[in-house]
Amino acid sequence: MRLGEEAVIMDGLTGLYRREETLRMAAIAFKEAIRKGEPMAVAMIDLDGLKRVNDAKGHDEGDLLLKRAANLIKGECRLRSDGRSPDICGRYGGDEFVVIMPNTSAKGAEAFLRRVREKADMRDMKFSYGIAENRSGTTNFASLVKTADRRMYKDKRVRKSESGDL
Repeated sequence: MRLGEEAVIMDGLTGLYRREETLRMAAIAFKEAIRKGEPMAVAMIDLDGLKRVNDAKGHDEGDLLLKRAANLIKGECRLRSDGRSPDICGRYGGDEFVVIMPNTSAKGAEAFLRRVREKADMRDMKFSYGIAENRSGTTNFASLVKTADRRMYKDKRVRKSESGDL
């Protein structure tokens, strides 16, 4: 990949794929999962408390928090050497990330996100998340993203009501 190409597909702050590239690759992976009859999970992840950090400590500290969160998520994503497709990790926008997990059920995605949340808790980061899986006859990738996004916001509301400070 040449430098100019990397700038177009990679998020300069986090080093993850930009939203457009993530969704382009995810659409290809989704079609392949449908063709093969394999599961595919989509996880939307929200970094809780970024606004509070930006307001209290400045945007440089907020950027550092975003980088730390991206590195944590990227570190948990699977890079396949077993012939299965790798996870696709991207920055969806602002403080939101998306992880596309080919050949992964909702249960597998939940295990991934529990690991991310546990490691985040040890680093004073908090995440809300939502999951959708291509089972149940889903033939539209955009609907998977919307479902995962809706579930993420539901998780965020529940976590906020429990803690009162997200």
